[in-house]
Amino acid sequence: MQGKIKNLGWILLIANLLILGGIGYYAFSVRNRKAAFIVNQRVFSEFLGKKELEKKLNDLRTRNNKSVDSLTTLIRLSNNQMAVGTYQEGIDNIKLMEEQLSSQYTADIWKQINQWVNEYGKKKGYDFILGAAGNGSLMYASEIHNITDQVIVFINKKYQGD
Repeated sequence: MQGKIKNLGWILLIANLLILGGIGYYAFSVRNRKAAFIVNQRVFSEFLGKKELEKKLNDLRTRNNKSVDSLTTLIRLSNNQMAVGTYQEGIDNIKLMEEQLSSQYTADIWKQINQWVNEYGKKKGYDFILGAAGNGSLMYASEIHNITDQVIVFINKKYQGD
């Protein structure tokens, strides 16, 4: 009986050491995680690809505004209600096309940014890169973890083919 109690004591000691070792390992591995955050809106607005697509959209809007101005002049000169409706429909179609193109450009930009932030995170060994969107998803983080500037430089180099 005394031998069984002695063996039980050793088993409990070993079990406790394994549990403590597991807890220690977990605490050490959690503490050594590499995490950071970026300010989403700054990354978006300073991305060169966004600036290029924004210029294309503005050029298109300038061309479309000339068409809209011409249609508006025709509307003013026309006494034909049917023609006025047709001209107004043309103006509405131009505006709708611009909105759809703007939405598509925004989606394409975010898709590219997300892809390159993912690549940046892997390359730099981050476990997490959180996005601060100003909507409460990241309420606070020390500025020491803010890698927004580095990510902007990285994605703009990627965009330029580096």
